[in-house]
Amino acid sequence: MVDLFQLNLALTNPGLSHIEKLQKIVHTAAEHVPQADVVSLWVANENTSSIVCIAKFDKHTGAYSDGGVIGQDTAQAYFSALFSHDFLAIEDVRHHPFTKHMVAGYFEPCGFYSLLDYVLHDNFEPRGVLCCESRTQVPQWQDQEKAALKRIANMSSLFFDLPTYQRAVG
Repeated sequence: MVDLFQLNLALTNPGLSHIEKLQKIVHTAAEHVPQADVVSLWVANENTSSIVCIAKFDKHTGAYSDGGVIGQDTAQAYFSALFSHDFLAIEDVRHHPFTKHMVAGYFEPCGFYSLLDYVLHDNFEPRGVLCCESRTQVPQWQDQEKAALKRIANMSSLFFDLPTYQRAVG
């Protein structure tokens, strides 16, 4: 819980840059979801037809990055499921009906086998995704990982300025 308090302080600190806040979100999620190798924060465009990665943390390298776009044209089942359920926990993305169409274009090149995603909201509208991915097939995402990621996503939704990023990505 100390980490979540520190995240709250960071998100409400006007002295921290947006990049520092983004890095704090993905780093905190990485600490709370041990089975994840990479944690990323994605922002949806106005009509949620695509998402853009605005922050990514790789636990193995310790590196932060951003970039990448996933569109509904190649991921319609994923978008529909994610935005209607607010979260997805998929142990085998390469064979799951919601994600199998994203294998060649996203999961295989990145080396991912499993994901745990939570939607970020602004005024109850989906505006982004906090995504944990594993380079091994996770036998089952643990309940404590799901609960922690949900708390971090909700906290980030409350304090983070998603509409600013949403306007930036079109």
